[in-house]
Amino acid sequence: MVSDNYKGAADLTRRLLADRPITDATPRDRIYLIGGDAGDYASARRIEAFRDVLTEAGRPPPPGQIIACGYAPRSAMREIAALCGRLGGLPAGIFVNSLTVFEGVLGHLSALPLEDLRASVIGCYDYDPFAAYLQFPVHMVRQDAHGLIREAYRMIDDDPHDLVLKMVEPEQIAPRTFYDNPFADRG
Repeated sequence: MVSDNYKGAADLTRRLLADRPITDATPRDRIYLIGGDAGDYASARRIEAFRDVLTEAGRPPPPGQIIACGYAPRSAMREIAALCGRLGGLPAGIFVNSLTVFEGVLGHLSALPLEDLRASVIGCYDYDPFAAYLQFPVHMVRQDAHGLIREAYRMIDDDPHDLVLKMVEPEQIAPRTFYDNPFADRG
């Protein structure tokens, strides 16, 4: 039993496309996927979904649009900085493959002007309740840990004789920002 990485990534990619219409007029006008290991099952499914949704939208991604640089925050920070350097700024969108990668991406984004961040659509395939209140919106995916556990116990109780791969759908978390928090000190 696993989280449905394909569906979660496909839904997140569609949300990013809906939030910021992408023209593909220049390389900067694209959504880039950053992080993960293409040989890892979860990352491979997320990359496949990202590629499929962009292709369905008439924007098949060239190889440089998917940057599978692992999960280390430092690698992600280097890669997002290099990408922004090549593009001359933030791309139209960023699909971040995991929370640890997001930490590295934030390391670079924290030095950028807020208006630059708000001009780009950002999504993370993971959920952090604190990151949900950044000063710019971030679409997030929360894996259904309770559903995975519930399904595991159901399978144990059913005592299946055949191997079955069960997918549990993750939850899409709508973007919020620091400004959505009524308790925030804005002074």
